[in-house]
Amino acid sequence: MPESRVTLISSRLFHHFSLAKQLETRDLLDKIYTGYPRQRIERFELPPDKVHCHPSYLLVATLLRKAKLVGVSGSRRLEYHVEEELDRYVATRL
Repeated sequence: MPESRVTLISSRLFHHFSLAKQLETRDLLDKIYTGYPRQRIERFELPPDKVHCHPSYLLVATLLRKAKLVGVSGSRRLEYHVEEELDRYVATRL
C-alpha cells in the first residue's frame, strides 16, 4: 500500500512550519499552503516546490492594522477574510 502524504494549510506561522519540517524529514510532506510570504518562511528550509504562498490578503490586513486604519472588530473581520481567501485558493489547487 502506498504511504500517505500530508498537505498542510496555514495562514499564520504558529507551529505548522515546524510540523512541515518534521514531515519533510520523514518524506511525508506533500505540500504546505500558506498566507505568509515566502521570504518569511525561508528559515524553515522547506523545499520550494512544496511551499505554496498566497500572501495577498494577509499583507493587506497587516498593513491596514499597522497603519491603524482598522480597529479590533475590523481586524477580526479582516482575519476572517484572510482565512476565507486562503481556503478558496487552496480549494482550487487540491
